[in-house]
Amino acid sequence: MPYREGSANTSGDALALPALRPTSAMATALPCELLDGVTKLAHRGILAPAVVLLISFLAVYHYPITREKHAQIRAELARRKSSSQP
Repeated sequence: MPYREGSANTSGDALALPALRPTSAMATALPCELLDGVTKLAHRGILAPAVVLLISFLAVYHYPITREKHAQIRAELARRKSSSQP
């Protein structure tokens, strides 16, 4: 069935939504508005979390811990736990 602007969905295709079909008024306003919206989403939804994730990766990567330091921390925690129990 050929596309007709504003036509109802008569082909039985459940995924085609007639309300979402572009109109001639959208054709002129859509590119700039769409680009602005995509840019805003990229900054808020992708860029900011990516920067935070990168910073956290760098912090964890440069955290100076060795097996010996890990063993010291565990021993200190075990000592604190045993001294706090009645």
